[in-house]
Amino acid sequence: MILQDTEHRDTALVSALVAVWERSVRATHTFLTDDEINRIKQYAPQAIAEVPELVVMRPDGDSSDQTPLA
Repeated sequence: MILQDTEHRDTALVSALVAVWERSVRATHTFLTDDEINRIKQYAPQAIAEVPELVVMRPDGDSSDQTPLA
């Protein structure tokens, strides 16, 4: 795994991080309904964009799939 300090947050990265967020929430927040998760999810892209220092975990550099893991 590699950690990457990320200043540039294009649409693809934000979408991938929202997907990571959603998987995490669904795995740990079993008290939330689908409707509640979807309602909160609307705010995730803006929240990600406003994080002052964003570090993204990606697979090793040798991997062809560089989709964020965390």
